[in-house]
Amino acid sequence: MASQQHGEIGHAELRWPGGGALVFGSTRHTDSVHGRMRAGTSAVYVVSDDVDAVHRRVVDAGGEVLEPPHETRFGSGAAAYVCTVRDPEGNLWTFGTYRGPSPA
Repeated sequence: MASQQHGEIGHAELRWPGGGALVFGSTRHTDSVHGRMRAGTSAVYVVSDDVDAVHRRVVDAGGEVLEPPHETRFGSGAAAYVCTVRDPEGNLWTFGTYRGPSPA
């Protein structure tokens, strides 16, 4: 869910069917700490079972794709299928199939 102000996203929420959510606010809000303090560029990794569908949504919305879906290995040697995009505020989002290390 996202709300738009003057053609730009001002607030967005990501929700999961099992419960929980991430809430994001734009750094363009000058009346809050996000506007008064200069936010830095961040990088986020989001686990996805359908990286190709995420990639299609970004392309269809005219988003910036930095790396299209591809197979890779992380520093740990774990294999994953990933893509990376940049949002309008410069944040990097990698969507991939790697779910983290298995519990011991």
